[in-house]
Amino acid sequence: MARPFLHGAYTVQAVVLSDDTLAKGDFPYKRFFIHRNGYLIFQQNDDRMRDYRLTYDTSNRLLLAEDYQQNRVAINYRVEVNDSLLVLDYSLNEKPVTVTGKADNWKNLPLMQDRFHWIVK
Repeated sequence: MARPFLHGAYTVQAVVLSDDTLAKGDFPYKRFFIHRNGYLIFQQNDDRMRDYRLTYDTSNRLLLAEDYQQNRVAINYRVEVNDSLLVLDYSLNEKPVTVTGKADNWKNLPLMQDRFHWIVK
């Protein structure tokens, strides 16, 4: 199966809520993933995961994320190729949020290593 557009793992580098830049510890997520099976997954600071069904609107540069209660959010994105950054812009409680993630080599992440893993849902 071909990897989808933006496929990969991204470490959160910066978060801006309204006009305030948050310290890394003030944002509950440390990494996010664009999964090949159509999911946007956020890894929390305690390593728990939150996943959203993902569809693309590439003509409008939108990611459309939907949770299990069918709540939907439109996420504007931009790619900064020279710095390997993916920038997500969306609204949270009617406040603008910008999350900047730096691309990781997802093949080197712990889950991808050839060893036993516990996955609890």
